[in-house]
Amino acid sequence: MVTKKEIAEYLGISRTAVSFVLNNVQNNKISEETKERVLKAAKELGYKSNEAQKNICFILCNRELNDSRYSLLMEDLEGLISEIGYNLMFMSIKTPSVISKLENFLERNEADGLVVTGLLDEMIINALEQSGIPFVIYGVIENEKVNIVTPDSERIAKEAVQYLIDRGHEKIALFSGRLDLLIHRQLFEGYKKALEENGLPFNKLLVQVINQESGYEMANRMKLLEIEYTAAFCVENVIQFGVLQGLRNSGLEVPGDISLLGYGFTDLVKLSSPHLTTIYFDRLEAAELIVSRLKQLIADKNTPPRKMVLDCIRFYNGDTVGFIKNNGE
Repeated sequence: MVTKKEIAEYLGISRTAVSFVLNNVQNNKISEETKERVLKAAKELGYKSNEAQKNICFILCNRELNDSRYSLLMEDLEGLISEIGYNLMFMSIKTPSVISKLENFLERNEADGLVVTGLLDEMIINALEQSGIPFVIYGVIENEKVNIVTPDSERIAKEAVQYLIDRGHEKIALFSGRLDLLIHRQLFEGYKKALEENGLPFNKLLVQVINQESGYEMANRMKLLEIEYTAAFCVENVIQFGVLQGLRNSGLEVPGDISLLGYGFTDLVKLSSPHLTTIYFDRLEAAELIVSRLKQLIADKNTPPRKMVLDCIRFYNGDTVGFIKNNGE
C-alpha cells in the first residue's frame, strides 16, 4: 500500500501537509493547489485509507506492557470502543529508539482515532500532531494544543493527606517518584497544601524521593535515618506495597505502628495482605470520558482542543490505615 510518506516524497512536500489533506483536517492553511496535487497523487499512486475498517489504537509510551495501571484501562476502553462500532488496536513504543515505529503506523492511516498514555515527550506529541489523526492523551502533561483527560493530582494528594489527618496523624511522610515529572510535582504541592491548611509544619525530611530504590528499601532507609512518622502517602501502589514489606521486615506493624495510603487501584491492592488502603480515580469513568471525547473529535476534526479534569475520586478502605493510637479507636 502506498503511504502518506511516499506521496509526500513524490510531490516534494511535507508529510504533515499530506496527512492534513487526506485526513480532511480543515482550517490547516494548506492551499487549494496543494490539496488538489495531493488528492491527484493519491489517486494515481493507489492510496487507500482503510475506510472499511474502523479502528482506534491504544498507544502506550515508555511504560512496561505488564503495568496494570494501563492494562486495566485498556480493558475498559475495549468494551466502550466496541459499543460504538470500533476495533481496539494496541501499540507500545519507547523513545527515541522506536519513534519510527509510531511514525510508520501513523503514515499507514490504519486508525480513525488514538488514545495515548504513559510517559510522553515532545517527539511523540509532534508525531501525533503531524499525523492529523484525532487523538486524546490520558495523563498529566502541560500542552494547550492537544486534547487531554487528566487526573487532578494536586487534589488527590490533598484529599489523601486530609484522610490521614482526619485519623489523627500529624507526622505524615510522602514517598514520591522523581520530582522532575509533572505528576509528582503536583502531588508534592497537594501534600504541602494539606499540611498548611491544617496548621501542620512542613518537614522536608518526611519527603522521600524514590529513584532507583524500591519502597522496601525506602522503608529501611527511613529506619536507618531515624526519621519519625506515623503515616505515609505513597504515590503508587507498587511503592506502597514495597514499603509495607520493608516495615514488616523491620518488625513494625501496619497499620498498628505506621499507616500507609497509596494512589491508584492496581491488582496489588487486593492481592496484598493486608489489602492496601488507597485513593484513586474511577477508571471506568475515565475511560468513558476518553471515548466520548474521541468520538467527538472523529466526528468533527475541527473541534477545539480541551483539557478535561477527572472529578471521580474514590477511596478503597483496605486495611493499611488506622487511627493514631493516642487519639482514637
